[in-house]
Amino acid sequence: MREDVARWNLKYGALTLEKEPDTTLISVRQKLRAEGLAIDVACGGGANTHFISDCGYEVVGLDCSFEALRKAKLLASYRLVSFVVADVDDFVWPTSVFMLVSVVKFLNRRLFKSLAESVKPGGQLFYKTFNARHLINNPRFSPDYVLRLGELVDWLYDWDIQETNDLPDNIESFSYILAKKPKDYEKAAIPVCERPRISA
Repeated sequence: MREDVARWNLKYGALTLEKEPDTTLISVRQKLRAEGLAIDVACGGGANTHFISDCGYEVVGLDCSFEALRKAKLLASYRLVSFVVADVDDFVWPTSVFMLVSVVKFLNRRLFKSLAESVKPGGQLFYKTFNARHLINNPRFSPDYVLRLGELVDWLYDWDIQETNDLPDNIESFSYILAKKPKDYEKAAIPVCERPRISA
């Protein structure tokens, strides 16, 4: 992963500060719990991190790029924000700690289990990234980093899905989901063999 870290440091070193949060994250603001601890995964320049803080959370921004977080800190000012430089693959994910886990334009399926487990019962997970339709206009983009249609809904099938476009008829090049972990989640867990599947 050292090559990835170097690549992202080079990229963010050349970019100006990110000031605008993700538009979909903005659109679901009224549905966020807006309390407790949140984490913004692969936060880059921190625009989403700062937005989440402005919603009322205490936020940790996590990214492998020191250059990105150095710039993100310049916009932190009065906010309850802290930043951690770490590779997400090496990060030790806590269990049932965050009231909000936010992931935008990042995909690592190996983290799905850890991300879900890190959300407190009653907490929320917001996930948005490119889906397979993105490859139509961007054929050089790696197919390893795009979602199948319905993949997010399939992943969080036993959560309370509050908003999503992740359906088979989605015509957009990205998929997103905002889902709430049930407060009695441990009791409600369904055996893997009984899980419903959603086909792309």
